[in-house]
Formats: sequence, C-alpha cells, structure tokens
Amino acid sequence: MIEAVPKLITYAPYALAALAAGLVLLKWPFAGLLIMVALIPGEELTTFLGNRTLIWALGIAVLGAWTLRTLLTGKNKIRIAKRPTFLALVWLMWGLLSVF
Repeated sequence: MIEAVPKLITYAPYALAALAAGLVLLKWPFAGLLIMVALIPGEELTTFLGNRTLIWALGIAVLGAWTLRTLLTGKNKIRIAKRPTFLALVWLMWGLLSVF
C-alpha cells in the first residue's frame, strides 16, 4: 500500500491535466478539434497505447465531449453549424487527400 503512494504522486499532475483538458473540451469542443487539426502533421510522433496516437485519443475525447455537451444543454436536436461544418469538411478532405 505504501509503495503505491510515490506512483500516485508521480501521476497526479497528469491526472489533473487530463481533468482540466476534459473540462475545457466540455466547454469548447471546437477548440479540441482545432488542436487536433494542428497536431495532425506530427501524428507519427505522438504514439502511445500500442498503435494508437494522441490524435486518435483526442478525436474520441472531442466526439464524446461534443455529444455530452449536446445532450446536457437540454436541446433534443443536434444542429449543424455552418462555419464549423465547413472547417470540419476541409479537415476531412485534407485527410482523404493525404491517403493518396
């Protein structure tokens, strides 16, 4: 039991940073999408958890935060905003073009 205390102290800043990032994503999910787009060129440098990357984890977090925020706001309809949709479409096209 006492052996676990140094590990908890070592990983506590990471847990606090993840909690802060999660709260920021809940407030502004679009900011997470912008960070994800900015990190895409260095995707191979952010490998963790086997073959997964930080971009993948951030994408899952952004999708979850956006869905949770939509459900918690009390609006039953998911509306599609024009400006973020355009930027997301540009990002998707960039990703499709990078495959070829």
